[in-house]
Amino acid sequence: MELIRSTNMWNCALASAAMVLNKPIKELEELIGHNGSEIIHPELKSPGNRKGFHQQEIIDASLVLGFAVTPIEADPVQTPDGINFHKIKFFDFNSSEHRFLSHLNNTVGVLSGETQSGYWHNVAWDGKYIFDPRGKIYKLEDSKIDFKIYWLFTKIKSF
Repeated sequence: MELIRSTNMWNCALASAAMVLNKPIKELEELIGHNGSEIIHPELKSPGNRKGFHQQEIIDASLVLGFAVTPIEADPVQTPDGINFHKIKFFDFNSSEHRFLSHLNNTVGVLSGETQSGYWHNVAWDGKYIFDPRGKIYKLEDSKIDFKIYWLFTKIKSF
């Protein structure tokens, strides 16, 4: 995987997907139909005020390019009403963390999580290292991001 830097503060998800898909950011913007710069929340400071990219847009572009994207939650819960939560227990794993980390082994995808500033950030994962579109490559244990979802990319036939 090659490190691709974000071209602005609101396209880390797209830059991360570009690394996994081995495509230029511009090509993905063209497939999706926008560059994420539209201001949709003027009351927020940048980058939170920008449209950015929704994961569903990236999923659709990935399918066109021959990749399925599967979300793997770091700590899944069930809720019937958004108020009452039940933590999922997995028979094959000691904990949610053990399960989440096992999905990272020898796979590629995008990790999404909350930063210390409260904004979400996305990074590419090559099976061993994080490729951060801010311009750095580092180990998972060196990350300061609280990862919530792993978007696992799997090569498929295009449709």
